[in-house]
Amino acid sequence: MMRDNLEYYQKHENVTDDMFVNLEPISFIDDYDHGIQAYNHEDYKEAVAFFEKALSKYYQVENECRAHCEMEFDPGSEYKDEATNFHRQITDHYRSVLECYMKCPNEAARVNNESYVRNFVPKIYHYLQFAYYNLDQHKNAARTAKSYLLFYPNNQLISNNLKYFKNAEDTRPIANASKFSRRLKAQSQILRHIYQSFGVHDVDENLLNPFMEDEDENTEGNLDSNDVKIDDTAEPAAVTADDSATLEETKAATNIDVVINDSANKENNLTEAEGDKAEVNKPKK
Repeated sequence: MMRDNLEYYQKHENVTDDMFVNLEPISFIDDYDHGIQAYNHEDYKEAVAFFEKALSKYYQVENECRAHCEMEFDPGSEYKDEATNFHRQITDHYRSVLECYMKCPNEAARVNNESYVRNFVPKIYHYLQFAYYNLDQHKNAARTAKSYLLFYPNNQLISNNLKYFKNAEDTRPIANASKFSRRLKAQSQILRHIYQSFGVHDVDENLLNPFMEDEDENTEGNLDSNDVKIDDTAEPAAVTADDSATLEETKAATNIDVVINDSANKENNLTEAEGDKAEVNKPKK
């Protein structure tokens, strides 16, 4: 309602955008923006600090969003012309709450009234796995990589990166990421069941899976139209010259330019050669 009111006032004559002051800034978006800037300058320690802060604050905002979904229930309000059916009323109310829940991952990542950072959570874990790797923190790199795979389990790039993180097999995804992912999947499954049981055919797949598109496979390092005023064009990745694929195939798969080190031995990998990192050029902005 308040967003509608703002849009109404913005349409008035002689009203300018600078008349509207955001009195409740979303601080974690600022942290995210600073993290992107630090990452682009290869200041990975600073980038990690900002990304971790942004994630922590995001989860709090997302929880608050879900709390607002649990609104007061007015029995019979949706079916005033029909006889009250207890089970139908309860199911429809629960469905509306679940649908509201499923909007929260993107609502919590809003930059302003019109735009949000798409795929906010997996995107940060993607940056973190490469930033931690560059800091030689392989355990944290593996944990954040596995956290990313909770959302995109078939992502080949991140799965390959795990091969180069020491003792990756002994690590687990970050607890908050696991909890968040499990909840989203459970909510989505219940909603699908409700839709099927009540014959709802016009299903919004974006609602059922707010992180549906895998950015590594569906973008080429470009900003999404929703990512306004945030320079996050550089997609993190760890690639070695040992890949059997051709250079052209590697570029197509990872959206990066690979600098081949002629001295690299094909028998070595990052686990065996301590300190040797893949040489990577970020996508051009």
